[in-house]
Amino acid sequence: MPLTYHEIDEKMLNKMKKRDREFLITICTGADFEDNKRRKKERPKCFKEMRIKQRSYYILFCPYCKNHGLFLTYRKPNKNKQEPFQCVFCGETNPEQKISFTLEKSQELLEMAKEIIKEKNKLRKARKRLLLEQCIVVLTTGVEIYLRDIYATLFNIQFVKEKKSLYEKFYKDTKNNFSNIGNTNKKYKDDLNINLKQIIGQKNFDILRMMQMKRNVIVHNNGNADSAYANENNSNITLNDQVPINITEVRKFIASVYILIKSINKEIGPSFENERMIWIEKFINGKTT
Repeated sequence: MPLTYHEIDEKMLNKMKKRDREFLITICTGADFEDNKRRKKERPKCFKEMRIKQRSYYILFCPYCKNHGLFLTYRKPNKNKQEPFQCVFCGETNPEQKISFTLEKSQELLEMAKEIIKEKNKLRKARKRLLLEQCIVVLTTGVEIYLRDIYATLFNIQFVKEKKSLYEKFYKDTKNNFSNIGNTNKKYKDDLNINLKQIIGQKNFDILRMMQMKRNVIVHNNGNADSAYANENNSNITLNDQVPINITEVRKFIASVYILIKSINKEIGPSFENERMIWIEKFINGKTT
């Protein structure tokens, strides 16, 4: 779900009032006329010409800094279209884009760990564990940043008046609230009326909790079980034992993160889309009045 840029396409235009729709079509096609008189053009022809000229228009609606604007992008011939994802004002990246990069890195580390198994030397087990540990650290940190980002941007959009941003305050005030999935769920339920455990299911919730626990002992105790981990897993491990990590389990961590992202998008998508369309209408009316 793109939180920052929204492409001006037929799907978007179909949701708009006639006056607003015609204004955007005029903006998108005005450069196609030599006389520059902003004449109207039928939508199918409009977007056909935009595709031929490899040009795309976007409305920027940044949930971080609350800045906005209308942007035109070009791409080189025979090159794949690349969606913008960073705000040109504050440089922030969409929460979903951030976690997507994190997942790519995690999967790459996982693939490297699988390849190391094929090596025929005494260090292969240690190298494999090192890569799996870093995969867990990268993935867990990315999830915590994602959940914190979603929380702070939703607050910034819903409870702060237009042209003002308190994102930094919301973000700083919740610094330690997202390192534990149980505390995160309480924060989401109390403040946003979103029950993470309910929308992703108990099984995935427990998998994410285990991922965070393993990240904690990897970072803070050299990968050995501390009292918190040992108490949680008292039937499987004792204090100071090396915490077990394997490729199958890391795959489950990654799969549960994908489910988390999909579930949150489904939960907040409609309300955010409604907020965005209201804002876009105000933005256009400000330009046309």
